[in-house]
Amino acid sequence: MDENNKKEELEIKSEEVKQEEKQEVVEIAKEEPVKVEEEKKEEPKTEAKQPEKDRKGLAIAAMVLGIVSLVLFCIWYISVPCAILAVVFGILSLKSSKKGMAIAGISTGAVGFVLMAILYVFIFFVIGVGTYSGLQNIIDDYEDYKYDYEYHYNSYDDYNDWF
Repeated sequence: MDENNKKEELEIKSEEVKQEEKQEVVEIAKEEPVKVEEEKKEEPKTEAKQPEKDRKGLAIAAMVLGIVSLVLFCIWYISVPCAILAVVFGILSLKSSKKGMAIAGISTGAVGFVLMAILYVFIFFVIGVGTYSGLQNIIDDYEDYKYDYEYHYNSYDDYNDWF
């Protein structure tokens, strides 16, 4: 029977606690309308702070610029700015919902830039080697001409034959 008494006492106490909580809620509710109205007045200020926007536009721009830099890699004044912008926009938009497009923009921009660099290094190498070998041929031809001129026209043996 002691257990039954304890259960009844616990039930009575729990009911008292519930009633006290209800009274506190009612008291708080009576005080709250003033605070709620104040909070409602402050809400428009917090609405100005919008969550970070999804940057899918940057991801699309990165991919398009990367493709342009890849296709037009032989035109450096188009390829370089497009490649740089593609990489920058791609990095900025990695956290967007279009993550695949951002990665595509970064990779195509980098590949376009590398292809452009390889092309122009190759062109300058070929021009450099061609110029060097051309100059070397000119020098060799000049030495041959000089040798032939000195041999045929400055030889004293030829002049002695005439006299």
